[in-house]
Amino acid sequence: MVEFVDNIPQNESVGVCVILIDKWTNKIYLAERKGSYETHKFCCPGGMVEPNEDYISALIREVKEETGLQLKFPNIQFVTTAKHQGAKSNYTMWFKYYLDSRDIPSNLEPEKHGPWMLYNRHEALKLPLMLSTRETFGNYL
Repeated sequence: MVEFVDNIPQNESVGVCVILIDKWTNKIYLAERKGSYETHKFCCPGGMVEPNEDYISALIREVKEETGLQLKFPNIQFVTTAKHQGAKSNYTMWFKYYLDSRDIPSNLEPEKHGPWMLYNRHEALKLPLMLSTRETFGNYL
């Protein structure tokens, strides 16, 4: 179950995710997960916030590690905060970012997921999405 909240209590584990959108086609980049956590579910780029790291810095770092893309702060838009039951993080901060067609994500962590592929909203919602991704897309796209 995912609940959308306005603030996060201190000392909670927090993840960050970004919905990468091609600004010309309005399609979303997703990749199929591999490994031990929600295997064969599709996800957006993201990961855990490290100690003493702010949310935006964590998001920029995670996206760079996973895709090679360098997000620029003023263009990062906050979407929502999701609270999880039984997930790796207790909370996920969701953002969106519009990419120019020249900005194509690379798969820099092939052991964690497949290639980043473009999907329109309707195609994306038919995929087996990670729970937080499905709930966020359903409410905010």
